[in-house]
Parts: sequence; structure tokens; C-alpha cells
Amino acid sequence: MKFNFCAIVALSACSLSGEALWNGKDLAGWTCQPKELSQSHWSVSDEGIVGDNQDKKGSILWTDLEFGNFELNLDYRTSSPDYDSGIFVRGESHQVQIGVSRSLKVDLTGCIYAPKDGKGSYPAKSDKVAKVHKLGEWNHLRIVVEGKRMQTFLNGEAFVDYVGETIPEKGPIGLQVHAGVHQKMVFRNLEITELVAAKPAEASKPNVVIIYGDDVGYADLGCYGAEKIPTPNLDKLAAEGVRFTDAHCAAATCTPSRYSLLTGEMAFRKEGTGILAGNAKMAIDPEQFTLADTFQAGGYHTGVIGKWHLGLGDGKTPIDFNGEVKPGPLEIGFDYCFMLPSTNDRVPCVYLENHHIVNLDPEDPITVSYGKRIPDDVPGTKYPDGRDNPEAMTYYMNSHGHNQTVINGIGRIGMMKGGKSALWDDETMADVLVEKTGEFIARNKEKPFFLFFCSQDIHVPRTPHPRFRGKSDLSYRGDAMVQLDWTTGAIMEALEENGIADNTIVIFSSDNGPVYDDGYQDGTTVKTSSEEVDRGHDGSGPYRGGKYQIYEGGTRVPLIIRWPQGIEPGVSDALVTQVDFLKSFANHLEVEVPADAARDSRDYLDAFLGKDEQGAEVILEQAKSVAIRQGPWKFFTGEAVQFRPKGQKANPKEKTDEGQLFNVEKDLMEQNDLTEAESEKAAELRALLKKYRQSGLAE
Repeated sequence: MKFNFCAIVALSACSLSGEALWNGKDLAGWTCQPKELSQSHWSVSDEGIVGDNQDKKGSILWTDLEFGNFELNLDYRTSSPDYDSGIFVRGESHQVQIGVSRSLKVDLTGCIYAPKDGKGSYPAKSDKVAKVHKLGEWNHLRIVVEGKRMQTFLNGEAFVDYVGETIPEKGPIGLQVHAGVHQKMVFRNLEITELVAAKPAEASKPNVVIIYGDDVGYADLGCYGAEKIPTPNLDKLAAEGVRFTDAHCAAATCTPSRYSLLTGEMAFRKEGTGILAGNAKMAIDPEQFTLADTFQAGGYHTGVIGKWHLGLGDGKTPIDFNGEVKPGPLEIGFDYCFMLPSTNDRVPCVYLENHHIVNLDPEDPITVSYGKRIPDDVPGTKYPDGRDNPEAMTYYMNSHGHNQTVINGIGRIGMMKGGKSALWDDETMADVLVEKTGEFIARNKEKPFFLFFCSQDIHVPRTPHPRFRGKSDLSYRGDAMVQLDWTTGAIMEALEENGIADNTIVIFSSDNGPVYDDGYQDGTTVKTSSEEVDRGHDGSGPYRGGKYQIYEGGTRVPLIIRWPQGIEPGVSDALVTQVDFLKSFANHLEVEVPADAARDSRDYLDAFLGKDEQGAEVILEQAKSVAIRQGPWKFFTGEAVQFRPKGQKANPKEKTDEGQLFNVEKDLMEQNDLTEAESEKAAELRALLKKYRQSGLAE
């Protein structure tokens, strides 16, 4: 189910009958106490529900609905001193504090205020407040209420666990601004889930986490042959799961692979699915059925964290990065998102959480352009332009492109003004994404969830945290891979800490093959993937090519799947593709896929679980051209390489209208064209390729 508004509510069929907690437009469904302060205290802005008592009087905004056992998640921010305010739970007897206790003169955010419980005003306090509470910034508050027990979590940290005998069985939820001082508070992303006993079939559903590396080649992992890059966490994952030797992403570049994974449709079938600018229209229409929709329909909570690069907005009006940014992931099946709006080498260089830019100062609005330069009279912080001031690129210089707006000493693609307070820190990006992932897992550990975690590593600009520098023999690129390995280990640790690792399917893979110098002077010595080996390391291992290329190295990527409760560890040579994730999981969850959706996706769950050694009979691979794989045979026509830096000459042998045929089992480097020697097989595959370019693989 999709909700087209800022806040959503996860509903149990027995209680709320499809009504939302907040409609994102007005305050219907909420009542102010006292009523006469409704207009002056409470309103709705682009950011959320706003409480602002300029008259210094107190008021509470109550839900018209009452709740029993529930989990409440919300973000809040205060822009003025806050005292004794907070969230009332099941009526006025118990409150989760936000701000300073005027009586105790200390910040007790996330603690329990219960004056009617007979145990003192603050029967449950935490000593973590000063360390965790971010004054004046967006904070995430999670409240779990079951029976007489209340638990609170602030910014992912467990705060209090309290049992109160006088907690009512049921009551409304209230947002409060306290009397005595002017306070302004904003609440957004309110999400409430009623806690009901799970049916046995529901409890047995495995969680699913996809860890999606960026530009990670087949042999960039130790378990796939890397000797200059230590990857102990990924190697451990492979030892505990199934490691695939013939697994493929859909395309040799980022956006089309992500589009195909989420929609079950090869990207060449739709316009606007190439490598997208940072202000491009969302490639997936809200009407399309997605992998996230599949899990939602199967009763899962869904989230995406990390790099997006699938566009935003409807393409009819410019994306408003200063207001609600939509449509986006929440409109195509995800319940939660925290992400880079595009990718780390493109502006805007800020984080997007659900529909809003994180930590954005409205007095410093964001403007983004991928065409003309932004005029000086447009408001917002001005950043250096690498074309005019190359000396501003202090982190490292560009090698080709990547020389427009300079953020954090790094030249980017595209131009940007404003948003200084919201800028990301490149070197802490992995830490931020891991932190958000830990919070998501902790919030959803009691119910099945699907998480699409999309790392920025090892895409350019490669900016590993200083603690990872020098951990490989391959400078920034290798060290970024070490960071991605750490990220994988941290996610696994979060699953273990929450007691759900054994019943979680963890999938590690990549969006395309390896690339070396992809725009920055970061120590790599080979332009893009024009040569196989960079400083003694071949990212595609025994296979030819890499990113931007139709050869096997462009789409044959690592794939590791771990599920202790359902998978026997081993190695599989089955031919599989990420496009088949959608139908495989849909059939497993007994979710009906619309007839016009996922036209290239098929059910190969047994192959993904290591139970089918054959896998798919046929798959498609996309770069500038499209290739077909059938067993050991591979055939394609057209140009093999999609992108070359300026000045890099094309090899005439890499383009042919007649087609090229290779036996990739015997000829791993695709050197021996068998079009003439195996003319019947070439003709057969030429006809099949034509057929499947016109109709879907699943049709």
C-alpha cells in the first residue's frame, strides 16, 4: 500500500481500518486542547506539524484515535528553548520528555515523566541524554508501549525501559508545547505500528537485506581472488553462505542496474533510465510495481539507505530540495529512506530522509543546475567552481570531468548553491549510513523487514575514513573497498545484536563491474576500465572488461547469499541475474505480481538458495548494446564499450553490426569470436536476442 503524504502509518487490519495517522495536509484527525489555541499554536508546514506558542501558553495536540500497544517513530526538531514538552502516551498520565526539566534544570529528552504514577515526576531517566540529544537538529525518537511497559530510544540509542502500574490500557497520543516559555517544535515522519501477536506464518518470514556495492568488480573481494585488498567480513559471509561464480547485474552501469533490480524489467525498455543527473526525473514511475512493493504486499516493513541515483520528482516541475522532495522512494514501495539524492560525485551533496533534506537551514536554500551556471543573485551559499578555481580541489584533482561545484575540496558533476548546514562529510558517509541502518534494524526487529542498503563505496570520489587509509595496497580505491568490507561487518553485527541474524537473508552484490580512474586523480593508473590490470590488481578477475562494457567483466559481479535457517554454505556455478529477485521473492511470499509488471523477472529462488545448480536458461546483459547469455554462449551486436574518456580511441574490433559470439566457459577473456565457426549457434542467439529485446524474458 502506498501513502502519498509526508507521514505514514503501518496499520493492523483489526484496528485502524486503513486510516492514516496524519494526512500530511492539515490537522484533520487531531484536536487541540484547549481548542481556542488551535489556530495560534498548531499548523502544518512543508517540514511537518509545527507547534509554536508565541503567547507562551501551553497546549496539546491530541490524536482523535486511541491506541493500545504500539511502536511510535517520529523525527522532531526544536528551534527555540524547550522545557517540559514532549509526547503524551495513552493520555496525560505519562509523557516522553523533550527538553529540559525546569524543576531539575537538566535535559531529560527521551526520559519518562509520570507525575501521576506515585514514583516521582521522573521515574525513568537516562544518563545518555547529553551525549545523544542533538540540540537544534533533527532527532529521531522511538517509543514502544506494550501493556504496562514503556521503552524509549533516541537517535538509535536505547534510553529507558520502564514499567508503570498506572499506565492506562489505551488512550490518544499528544504532542505538547509547555506553558511558560516560547517554544517552536516541528514533528515529521510520524509512523505508528500497532503491536499484535504475529501469526506463525508471519513470524517465520525471513528478513531480507541487500547490501549493494558500487563499481565492485568480480575479483575485488578476497573470496573471489583479490590479494591486495583484505575483505575478512565479506569472506566470512561467503564461507557462511552461497558464493556465486556466474551471477550478473542487469547492466554495466549504475542507474540501469538499479532500475532493473527494483522493477524486474531491463532498463533498455524504458527511456530515462541511463546514467542520471542529480536533478533528473525519477526513473521508476509511482504506478510501477517494484521489489519494495512486493515485500510490502508480503507484510514487510521496507527501507532504502544509501546511494539512490534513480532520479526524483515527476519531471513536470523542478525538484524542490527546500520543501517536499517527491515522488521518491516512499512512492514506489519503501516505508523509509535515508539516502544520497543522486550519487556521491553529483550535486546536491546532502542527505535526504523520506521527503526532506536533513539539517537544511531555510535561510540558505538549495539551488541545483546541470545546465547553465547559477547566477550570483540567486540566494544561497556560493561554492567554488573547479573550472574557474581548480586550486579549490584540495582533496585531490579531477582527471576528467568532475570539475564543477567543489564541495569538501572535491570537484563534482553539476552546480549547486546553498545548503551549507546540510552538506555531507564524505569521509564519514559510511559511518552515517551504518548508523541509520542500525536504527532501522532495531526499530523493525520484531517484524519482517526488507532493507535495500546501497553503499557509495567504491564509486568515485573514493573517500575512505582516515582509519581505513593505507589498509590495502591500492590507495583510495582499495581502502574504500576495505571500508565497504567493514560496513558489511557492521551490518552483520547489528543483525546479531538484535538476535535476528539467523533468520535474515543477507545478499551482497554490485551494480556493475570494476572501474579504475573514473574521474579523479586518486592513485589509479588506468582510465576507466580500458585495461585489465591497475597496479597489479585485476578487478574483474579472469573476465574481460569492466564498467561501461558489454563483456563479462561489465556485469559478472560478486553475489553472496547467506541465510543460516535456509541455506547450506557452498559455491554455485548457476547462471543468475538480479532482475530475477522480484519474481523469486514474490512467489516465495505468495504475492501476485501485476500482469504488466516485471516483464523480465522469473522465479529462480531455488538457484539463489543454492538448491538449483543450473539457474536461468537465458539472461540479458546491457551496456551500450545488449547481449544474450545461454549456458556458456554469449552473443551481442553493436558497440561493446558505452563510455570512453575524451581522447581515448575505440578499438574497431569492439564494434560490429554482424555480432560477436563467444564461449565464455572456454574463452574467459572473450578473445575468440566464433560467429563464423559456430554460425548456427550465432544465428540461433541472434534470433533469440531479437525476440527478447521485443518481448520480456518472462513473457
